Amino acid sequence: MSIDYSALNILPADSAQTAAGKQRIAGGLLRLRKGLRKHLSKLPEHMDRPPESDKVLRLATWNLREFGEENKYGKRLDDSYYFIAEIISEFDLVAIQEVTSNLTGLRKLLDLLGSTWKAIATDVSGNSERMVFMYNRNTCWFRGIAGELTLGDSQIIYDPEGLQIISTGNDYTITFPQITYMPLQDPALRIRGGRHQLKKTYRLPLPPGTKVTLPAGSELIIPTGTPVTGDQQTNTWQLQDNPVDRIKLKKNWALELPDGARASGLLQFARTPYLVAFQAGWLKMVLCTVHIYYGDNSAHGLERRRREIARLTKMLAKKAKSESDSEADSFFFALGDFNIKGKNHKTYEALVSNGFEIPEQIRKIPAGTNVSRDEYYDQIAIYTGNTNHQQVTRVETMRAGVFDFFKYVYRSHADDNGQDEAYYLPLMNSELQRRRAAGRSKASSWKYKDWRTFQMSDHLPMWIELKIDYSDEYLSSIKSKT
Repeated sequence: MSIDYSALNILPADSAQTAAGKQRIAGGLLRLRKGLRKHLSKLPEHMDRPPESDKVLRLATWNLREFGEENKYGKRLDDSYYFIAEIISEFDLVAIQEVTSNLTGLRKLLDLLGSTWKAIATDVSGNSERMVFMYNRNTCWFRGIAGELTLGDSQIIYDPEGLQIISTGNDYTITFPQITYMPLQDPALRIRGGRHQLKKTYRLPLPPGTKVTLPAGSELIIPTGTPVTGDQQTNTWQLQDNPVDRIKLKKNWALELPDGARASGLLQFARTPYLVAFQAGWLKMVLCTVHIYYGDNSAHGLERRRREIARLTKMLAKKAKSESDSEADSFFFALGDFNIKGKNHKTYEALVSNGFEIPEQIRKIPAGTNVSRDEYYDQIAIYTGNTNHQQVTRVETMRAGVFDFFKYVYRSHADDNGQDEAYYLPLMNSELQRRRAAGRSKASSWKYKDWRTFQMSDHLPMWIELKIDYSDEYLSSIKSKT
């Protein structure tokens, strides 16, 4: 479906530079449209022709890197908005991650896509990001139910690093037993300002007997029912079985730190998942889009990712199985940026748990969804554990794919002998100089391969095609009734 190209019309008053820019965008759109047609016409072995467009829904997920008015590499060019809108227009319903608090970019996309397209967005959560669904009202419709998914007390995620108390200054004193200092064993170092510094976080094991002096204002919370002994006449009391100079905390006792002190260990989702109900044809869906915690690739970082994914699928499965839930007659999907390392990794295993499955058509895609195609961050999973649905309607995946737009726009030197890079480099360098002059960047240079991912994205869109017309099955079920 075409977007609104009217602003690209070359006018008599246009300068030569303006006209050339419009022609440049038009050329990129032609390549992109040709590439999309080629990509979307590919058929699996069991199909001899594409399914009729009015009988299927194309559902996609796409992380649009720092998508807002501006990111750390500056503003997106008009080229980028046209190219992104062109890609989105080929789908019917798209879950988008990393939309920033500023909605300027989202509004530009909607203007290009036209009045048939609408968006539903969350407020900002972790990392000042929004979750967004964009949908074509000619194909599917919003069913009036949307909400952000948060964890209750019984569902809370525990940080794999355990409880951490984070100092705000000289609030705490650590006293080591019988020694004056603790040596750091083989730390990773760097030199800054002529001094050695730790290059990365260092974990120093504390010996038994280490003592911590808490800041003023700290309190010990002693629960109701704790036994005490004392002198009733003088009304002086003490805790049973505890020396005056030493208290051993018992079950459910707590230390309360003064205002300003920070502790971590009990976690919500890093970015709040967004759950929205849609319908296309016969198919009722509840889609939950996510951007799972990334952190780093350390064991702790990967374990936190795994825990978030596992908790999400458990919560969604509970909703899907609940006959009392308002959406019990819908099929549940989890889709978005799961930051999954690979198909054999524990983060992947967490997604295909609690009754969720990734369609075979996606599992057969040989490469990942990042630009270098070696990471499997983005996924679409479907809950298959509910057998209460009407038998005539089901989730039937027709086709799936991942579209590599960098073969057609913002191309690398290998794809077009450097034509795109030669055109965009002066624009990129001009923006860098502007930001340096304004004191907003200290970089001496930018790399084109990085800059272009902030124009488009460092993620590629993943999509599936779902059957939405079950008329034949319904009529057959009536005919066969006895």
